[in-house]
Amino acid sequence: MRDALARHDLLLCPTAHQAAPPIAAAHGVITSRHEVAGRFFTRRSYVTPAALAGLPAIAVPCGFTWSGLPLSLQLIGRSFDEATVLRAAHAYEQECEWWRRRPPGAS
Repeated sequence: MRDALARHDLLLCPTAHQAAPPIAAAHGVITSRHEVAGRFFTRRSYVTPAALAGLPAIAVPCGFTWSGLPLSLQLIGRSFDEATVLRAAHAYEQECEWWRRRPPGAS
């Protein structure tokens, strides 16, 4: 990532390999560590590499699946350049306005 950021101000990457689950997918109160692992750690996330590299990153809404579930992308910046990441995310959100939409079942 650092090599790519030497040539580019930001990297644009997916945050996950699939959309968010439906809100009703989480059933009831979590009662065990095993249940926590099953609900939260079985979904692959692509945000970990930026965090482990110590690079500033932000996830922003970027659309919806055909069934209306939200999708997002992440912007990753150079070390200690949070300002560029935040400016780019703000500009993207102002232009696209995905943040105004809500998935089915959300209030």
